[in-house]
Formats: sequence, structure tokens, C-alpha cells
Amino acid sequence: MAGGGGSSSRRYRYADTDSNAGSSIDSAEAPESAKAEPLPEAQESCARLGFMTMLSSPEPSVVAKLAVGDYLRIALRLEGDLEIVAALSAQEELAGTLTTRLAELIPCLQAGWQYVATVMSIDGGAVRLEIHPA
Repeated sequence: MAGGGGSSSRRYRYADTDSNAGSSIDSAEAPESAKAEPLPEAQESCARLGFMTMLSSPEPSVVAKLAVGDYLRIALRLEGDLEIVAALSAQEELAGTLTTRLAELIPCLQAGWQYVATVMSIDGGAVRLEIHPA
């Protein structure tokens, strides 16, 4: 399976045009303020990233408005001092969060890739999603 688990360090290329332009660094060395662009092999991985998961911490009032086939926008979002991977409704309401495959998903979101979640099933508060590039 491509992009499977493992704790290898990801490498990024600076996207800006300062003196670091075009240089590569390990993710552990990257300053938080730097906008990182995955190297070509990571770009391909972002384009292929897709998986099934359950919505974590579902918000009942938002889930009640969802139907199978609806789309949720996947985005990084600050909640207090914590950055979460949020699943947002068309009205930008927080439906819940994602907690699986974050090591693959977060760098792609940080690099500007856009992802959506298709609602595949709803059983009470259990919402099954298919995550894929927008």
C-alpha cells in the first residue's frame, strides 16, 4: 500500500522566494512560519491520497442536517491553541474532526491541497466518510 504507516521524516521545499527558495529541509527542522511545499514524490502522494474513515467527535446539531452524498470540506482549523483537521459543512459549521491518517493528510493540507469528505453512511451519530482530493 502506497504511503503506508511508518515514521519516516518527510522532506519539504520552501515555497517562498527568500534565500531558502528551492532548498530542502526535514520537517523537524522547518520553522512553523514557513509555508512548505512537498517534494515531487509527496505531491504525487497528495494527489492519490484517499481513504474511508469515521467522523470523530461528531457535532449532533450539524450531523442531523447531513445526508448520504453530502460533501464536507476538510480543513486545518485552530480550536483554542490546538490545530485540528476539521470536517466543515457547506455552511462552514464544524461537523466533526478527522483522526486517521493525519501524518499523510496534514502536510498535504499545509501545502495547499484541498480535500473533501463524501458522506457514505449515517447511523445515528456514526458518520462514515470517504476522503479524497477536491
